[in-house]
Amino acid sequence: ANCDDYDTPCNCSPNETCEYCSWGWPVENGTWMKDWDVRLDFAVRAAAQAAQKPFLCELLKMARAGKELPLALPAEGMARLLDIAILTGDREAAAHFSKKCKARPLRRWKGKDIVFYDDSEHILLAALWAGADFQSIHVGIGAHVIPLQAGIFLCRNEDWEYCAQFFKPAVRGEWGPTSTNNDLGGFFFDGRQLSVDRIQGAP
Repeated sequence: ANCDDYDTPCNCSPNETCEYCSWGWPVENGTWMKDWDVRLDFAVRAAAQAAQKPFLCELLKMARAGKELPLALPAEGMARLLDIAILTGDREAAAHFSKKCKARPLRRWKGKDIVFYDDSEHILLAALWAGADFQSIHVGIGAHVIPLQAGIFLCRNEDWEYCAQFFKPAVRGEWGPTSTNNDLGGFFFDGRQLSVDRIQGAP
């Protein structure tokens, strides 16, 4: 089984997220990014371009080394720096900026973007290091709605053990199939062989 033909629906309204998305932080603790509603790959591209500018590149380098910035920035500017660090997968800089930010960068994080974007594990870890909360996000796998943690486990081959420590333990049966008429079991095969490692590693 694979996730090639699966998708995650989104029923967000302009001001509220659905169960498949999250703002990352409570709205009252954040400030909206200008591109808050774009797809993850578009946001990543814009952040990568910004991070290449000499001034921002130097600030990210200082944050990565745990150094204080040589200037005072408004809350919106610090939030954008944190946003850029997250979207470029810079965990150390993201963790450093998160301690200095008075406001968090708000954008729409879609479960399907996190699951299907190629480099999402680095971005996800940077966001988690900065304190983002994706616990409430669910993804649609076929006809099943399961927590983000389980969706990444099923659809990605990366080592999920490190990411898993940032999530609360899944409640037994929370994402299990409700009937025998399902295709989730196919994810636990390696070729034609049932993988004991994948069964034991399931969240």
